[in-house]
Amino acid sequence: LRLLDAWNPAINLTRVVDPRERATRHLLDSLVAVPHLEGHLPSQGGRVADLGSGGGFPGVPLAARLLARDETSTLTLIESIGKKARFLDAVATASGLAPRLRVAHARAEELATRDGATFDLVTARAVAPLSELIRLAAPLLRPSGSDRKSTRLNSSHTVISYAVFCLKKK
Repeated sequence: LRLLDAWNPAINLTRVVDPRERATRHLLDSLVAVPHLEGHLPSQGGRVADLGSGGGFPGVPLAARLLARDETSTLTLIESIGKKARFLDAVATASGLAPRLRVAHARAEELATRDGATFDLVTARAVAPLSELIRLAAPLLRPSGSDRKSTRLNSSHTVISYAVFCLKKK
């Protein structure tokens, strides 16, 4: 949160400036879904993406928790705005989670087609309406893995269930 405080005046990462409100509205709000998300990841080598990471929520708090459970997992923060991607690079380095916490300076559509990047789980917060979020996230989701009984449809359902989970708690 200290890096957020330092960078926020220059690049407008969040409008929430009160430290207590930021802790509950951003930090705790990001972590509330961890038990739900953990159930959708393989036991080892999980790949998670956070779409439109901006100020690092929910991606960075999720990385701190999810990457601690398995040393082979990765989390990629996807951000299309250069100055925000540079902020996220600084956070990844300062957190000590790099290189498992990665930053992709790209649009989701480009990342899926250009790099062929796929993930077990895609998270997002305040990025787009649900229908648009599903359109953006679906190409990034990995087809069924060898140790999972899931399909692309089930992976898309993961995005929907996470979004609904977050909407229900509000």
